Amino acid sequence: MGECSENQQTSRTLRYVACVSYPRSGHHLTQRVLSDYFQQDFRYCQYGIKTHEDCCQSYPCTHPMVTMTKNHDQELDRPNTKGIAKISGLPYLVLIRNYLEATVSDYSLYLRENPDSKKAWIFFSKYRAKYYQRFVQKWIFSKDSLEKLIIRYEDLTDNPVFVYNQIIAYFHSSWPIDQMRLEQVIKGASLENQTSHSAELIPGFGVHNRRRLEDFKYFDTKHFALLEVLLSKELAELGYENRFARKPYKLTLFGHQYRIPQFPGIPWKAPVQPRE
Repeated sequence: MGECSENQQTSRTLRYVACVSYPRSGHHLTQRVLSDYFQQDFRYCQYGIKTHEDCCQSYPCTHPMVTMTKNHDQELDRPNTKGIAKISGLPYLVLIRNYLEATVSDYSLYLRENPDSKKAWIFFSKYRAKYYQRFVQKWIFSKDSLEKLIIRYEDLTDNPVFVYNQIIAYFHSSWPIDQMRLEQVIKGASLENQTSHSAELIPGFGVHNRRRLEDFKYFDTKHFALLEVLLSKELAELGYENRFARKPYKLTLFGHQYRIPQFPGIPWKAPVQPRE
């Protein structure tokens, strides 16, 4: 995967969907499930990695056979940037995850090019909070007219059959969904195990959320509470309960309940890279 695959067909049988996902929110898991379910009808391209001679190197993809592309809108990680343009009439699949689990997972990728230390983790987790904030404000809460299917990683892993029914119908609403086949695909889905050194596919793991924050080597309830406070508005509106900050309940636009801190949020400031 991660390329524009060759095919003798000249047009798509599925419609093209632009996937915009926050890092570590289940994009590649979803890509593998859709590829196994749709088989030859699904064509995937990982934007920015040219591995096919016909790759258009553009977003959205112009290749006539590609049905889904990947983009993290990483430009939002830099100040004073708007990121990729929103295109009216283009269907988007937006994937998001609770910031705490997403960032713990993303930290493993950060370590492939950076030294590991508790100071490095604190720097990384605070710095990425602004990117998360800008991502959800742009792609989830913005009052635009885009056609979007928004999927939380936690819903995807808690109820994968129901959620993948929604995603499959998003690509081709008129096709009846083969529930038995879909359940088999989900049960046999491979896990992408990312470490600071490499990525390993574990076949047959299924669709599960295996991450426990308490297992993280730099787990600290005070620091995780601080991260929840930094993103209190975004996490609350996404329907995520605070687990480390103090909290009374309130309803969200997703129809879930959330808890909000009983103390004011802390203004975000870009952290300074720690010195070792």
